[in-house]
Amino acid sequence: FVDEHTQQLRHARECEAQEVAQRRQNVQDFRLTQHDKMRRSKAAKELAKKVGEQHWQGVQENKYRMMEKDLDFEKEMINRTHLRIAAVRNHYEQDCGFRESSEEGIAWFEKNLQRIGIDTSEHS
Repeated sequence: FVDEHTQQLRHARECEAQEVAQRRQNVQDFRLTQHDKMRRSKAAKELAKKVGEQHWQGVQENKYRMMEKDLDFEKEMINRTHLRIAAVRNHYEQDCGFRESSEEGIAWFEKNLQRIGIDTSEHS
């Protein structure tokens, strides 16, 4: 009876030791898998950050190109407006006789009136 009791106690201690060893192994495996997950997650976050930065850089470049295009368009429109104003000014200068050798427009008309003796001054 004592031998059986001793054998049962020994078997219980061995089983308990195996369970403790199994628990330790399970804890160690769990920690390793958690560390592996953490490393993979960190690598994925870094990759996503790089991709995000590249996307941001592309967006900034597109934005810069669009601003340059808008600026060029505005410059062209300003140049066209200046040319249109210069053309209108030139037309009215010729029409009103502000040019010295003007042979057309109002200056020509007033010159012909003065030639035939009609005074075209404002105070006449």
